Amino acid sequence: MIKDENAAGQKLKKTVVYSDSIKIVDYLDGFQYAGGELNFFPHPEGYVSVKRGGRTAPDGSQGYVFNYVFNYTDHLDERNQSIALIEVCERSSVRVSYSKDPRTNQLKILEENHYYPFGLKHSVYAAGRLKDFEVDSSNPEGEHVFLTPVTKTEYQYKYNSFEYQDELGLNWYDYMARNYDPALGRWMNVDPLAEVSRRWSAYTYGFNNPIIYVDPDGMEVINGDQVKMEEAQAEFDQISEDFSGKYASTNLKNKDFSNKDEFKQYKSDRSELKQAEKSLKRAESNFQNTENAINYFKAVDPKGFEQMDNLTYKNKAGEENTLDIIVTTGDASNYGGAMNSFAVISTTGNIRNNEINVTISRGYSMGSDKLAHEFGHGFAIARDPITYKEASKNASHSCQDPKYRNHHITVDAMDWQDRYNSLYKQYKKENK
Repeated sequence: MIKDENAAGQKLKKTVVYSDSIKIVDYLDGFQYAGGELNFFPHPEGYVSVKRGGRTAPDGSQGYVFNYVFNYTDHLDERNQSIALIEVCERSSVRVSYSKDPRTNQLKILEENHYYPFGLKHSVYAAGRLKDFEVDSSNPEGEHVFLTPVTKTEYQYKYNSFEYQDELGLNWYDYMARNYDPALGRWMNVDPLAEVSRRWSAYTYGFNNPIIYVDPDGMEVINGDQVKMEEAQAEFDQISEDFSGKYASTNLKNKDFSNKDEFKQYKSDRSELKQAEKSLKRAESNFQNTENAINYFKAVDPKGFEQMDNLTYKNKAGEENTLDIIVTTGDASNYGGAMNSFAVISTTGNIRNNEINVTISRGYSMGSDKLAHEFGHGFAIARDPITYKEASKNASHSCQDPKYRNHHITVDAMDWQDRYNSLYKQYKKENK
């Protein structure tokens, strides 16, 4: 199997070589062709099935027959469940596909899917229920279409709406950056950003917990608290293991020890364990707060998120560099609930570590525009790091002061903030 992709990682073509045949699938922004024939294209609630048929054109060629198929999806999308319950799912798992039977004008189920947590499909419940459209070749005009049982359809988008690849007996999902095997709950390719999650296997899916964590494409989710949480977890695990190896319980009394020194050491070890547990809970809380803020912004302003996710800047030599926005939870109360920091090397124009650090306060809500504001600052920084840094040295005003609305370091931040607030109002109306 050979895949062709563009520079942005979008799939353009898939070539599958069998022993005596070749299958070529072309992808064009949702329009999917097999062997040069259009199979289907998307609409907001599913896809349009395309079959060669219909009335014959004057040049002798056949037309096409189009049938709308609707997908009923669930909450198992690319965010964790607590967020998915209140957001529109961007990559939800397809549970049921249904359409109108052209002959009876009744709704019919074309396919029904049930999944285990890691994405493996239940095979028993929907056995024999798969249907697809066929053109009635016995009709002279060739325009009568009917639903018929089939063993396979060309539409293979299922778990998290990714394409299921059953060619060559692989039975993997194409997650863009990597291939995923739902039977194993493992990636079949190494994590391209394995250094971000050093504690986990480079082939682990969703930190082995697909109910809470979902990897949308095998790449990175920008959350600066993730590493801190992993380190806190590792420290707690080690301290807990050492404590369990020495003591039977956390509720021992003075009488359970031979002397006062042993009991004193026990209390010290127990205190260390409790502190490690407290640190882990705080790290987990910070991680979730940051994750919520990122997911909120992504749901309300997906285009803005895509800009931030692919941000670049040029240094003095004109070299283009990728710029990461690292979001963490901390104390930003003195800055209105959010702040940013970065450093520019004046001689080269490079941003140190190619990073802008954004800190948000705890208790972040979906209605907050703080992250959008800081993303606007990041957008301005990327456009001209040196000019922005120089302008910020002498700026002590509040961005919210109308007098400075068009100031160099204010205008983009306020534009992003205002856009988010406008989109959020629209989002609330659409998701009541």
